[in-house]
Amino acid sequence: MTFALLIFFLFYPKVSEGYRTALIIFSILFPLLIGFSRIYLGVHYFSYVMGGFTLGIFWVMLMAGLGPAAKS
Repeated sequence: MTFALLIFFLFYPKVSEGYRTALIIFSILFPLLIGFSRIYLGVHYFSYVMGGFTLGIFWVMLMAGLGPAAKS
């Protein structure tokens, strides 16, 4: 989740309108497919995956709010 959101925040302002849709789809599907595969393979429980998603979203939003780009 953190990787997908990082890619989204880094590239969204720089890509053209046509690629923004692909970037949004990638940022949503990539972590969801990985989370589903972890549950399907029996490596993690659903609650672990949801906890990881929540922690990843929280961390990226915290860093986006505290980063140097937010202060300018």
